Amino acid sequence: MRRRPDEAPIGLCYALTGPELKDMHGIAEDFAAVLGRPVTYVPEDIETWNETYVDTHMSAYPHIAEHLKTLTRIIGRGGYGGLTDELETLLGRPPKTVRWALENHPRIQKLTAA
Repeated sequence: MRRRPDEAPIGLCYALTGPELKDMHGIAEDFAAVLGRPVTYVPEDIETWNETYVDTHMSAYPHIAEHLKTLTRIIGRGGYGGLTDELETLLGRPPKTVRWALENHPRIQKLTAA
């Protein structure tokens, strides 16, 4: 049931998830599979990561930066631990996986083609 933007209910909150649950170790495994070499996740303090990466690279977009920092904090304490079909319903197709996104990213395709 895909809705047109003018049909979307106002004020609803959706739990939009991908098709699989991934922790950072699982994302590192996806990077390793796509790149064809070992990739290891090294945990870092969430606030340090937010300051180092989000604040630095998203300074031109403060609203998005705050949203990303909120997400990292929620996910870091175990939130968003379930899957829903809400994204598939809204898209009208199954959502893509992290691995699919990596396999189809132009910069990663250049790295793997070299």
